[in-house]
Parts: sequence; structure tokens; C-alpha cells
Amino acid sequence: MNPGKYIFDTLRNNGAVSSAFGTRFRPEINNVGGTLRLPYLVYSVNSNEPTNTKGATGASDLDTVNVTISIFQDNYEDLVSNGAAVRAALDYTVGSGAYAEIQHVSFQGEGYEFDESHKPRGLYILNQSYQFRIKR
Repeated sequence: MNPGKYIFDTLRNNGAVSSAFGTRFRPEINNVGGTLRLPYLVYSVNSNEPTNTKGATGASDLDTVNVTISIFQDNYEDLVSNGAAVRAALDYTVGSGAYAEIQHVSFQGEGYEFDESHKPRGLYILNQSYQFRIKR
């Protein structure tokens, strides 16, 4: 299972996050062509590492998936606030129902960037790293 739909649904259903972003979440791509208004969020799967344990089918039955969530904003204070809301929505969550395969999500860290070429005020970027444990 790719965690993208879980990320989208979890963030969309969180009041603080949906208030800030609406549905301006995208998988894997940045704001191509500048069609999204700020703020917006992009999530990317960086790696999928199977455990070396044998499952019922003979294949590994537990994956560790590393994901980066990047938030783009033109205001630093709002970037920090929105980043905290995203973290609160995802960190230490467990999937259920259609997402029962997601055993655990954990926040791994974050880093900030600034792109001064983005006119007129520059662009603040927050990159958050998460680790998903997914039962296969």
C-alpha cells in the first residue's frame, strides 16, 4: 500500500489542516505551472524498505516507507503553524478501516528552506520526514 491516500484523507479530514490548505495537497509533484495558490503541500515517497521477515505468502510482510511532506508558504509564521498542524494530524497515528495496513506513523524530523527567487516576497518551505510501518 502506498501511504499517499492515507495522507490525503487524514489531512483533508483534520480541521486545522483543511482550514489552512483546503484540498491543496499533491502527490510527488511541485506546483507545476503555478496553478496552486499558497499555501500548498506536496507529499513524496522517498523509499520503501521491506523487513527481512517471512510472511504467510513467503514474501516480506512488513514495509517501512519513508515519506517527505513539503509545505510551501509565503509567510514564515504561518508556515510554522501549518507545519505543526500537519504533524499533529499525522504523528503517531495508526490506520483503521480501509487503512488497517498502516500500523504506525512517526515523525522523524524537519528542515526549513527559503527560495528568494519566488516573487514578490520569497517562498518559505518546510520539509517534514515521516516513517510509515505498513503491513502487507
